[in-house]
Amino acid sequence: MKKLSVFIIMIVFFSILLAAPQIPAAADSEPPEWGDWKINENTTMTGETIVVHGDVIVENGSALTLNNCVFSISDTIINKS
Repeated sequence: MKKLSVFIIMIVFFSILLAAPQIPAAADSEPPEWGDWKINENTTMTGETIVVHGDVIVENGSALTLNNCVFSISDTIINKS
């Protein structure tokens, strides 16, 4: 009986996981502290100061929209060791 209860709980748990909406990862939505900023989804930034220490790469089918932002690309290399 205990095995059956555990099995039913596992089925319910995995059913909830599969039914939950998928939340896109924010890793590419925000610029990284260092390195290239790869945009692979439509991304809108509003009222932010953005400094990228690398390239900004906007993949095909994606867009980067900046509203009222201060944006700069720094070519300064800082030794972080």
